Amino acid sequence: SPELRARASLIVRILDVYINSIQGCMYKPMDSKSERAAQIGQIAKQLDVLEGYMVGPYATGDDVSYADTALVPTFVFMNFILPKFFGWPTLFEDRPKLGKWWALMNEDPEAKQVIREIEEGLESWDKTGRWQEKGITKHVSDGSLSWYPN
Repeated sequence: SPELRARASLIVRILDVYINSIQGCMYKPMDSKSERAAQIGQIAKQLDVLEGYMVGPYATGDDVSYADTALVPTFVFMNFILPKFFGWPTLFEDRPKLGKWWALMNEDPEAKQVIREIEEGLESWDKTGRWQEKGITKHVSDGSLSWYPN
């Protein structure tokens, strides 16, 4: 329907403008650890916003939309990096629609292949010490900053 297509467009716009534009805070060097922490906090906030727009079981209802295909790659990054390097227990705490959606995406054969390929690249980064080399683990070790916004 036109309404669900509009919702898909809005979800993708939120992803592009408010998450993808700052997702480098998870894996790129940054001079300011407080700016990194602020951007990690902004990701948490935007996950809450996305939770509010998810229809279920897919992003816009019963069928896969381009919103689902746009969300998957970024969620692979967040799901791998935020718990492992920033101490988040999960992306999906207090976000049940996103949690159910992510479980569904992990069952989809095409999405599963994309997820696996991206995770392999992230595991390679981990093995080569990317987060240490880029100063991220040093930033996160600063206990004065919040890395898991509540």
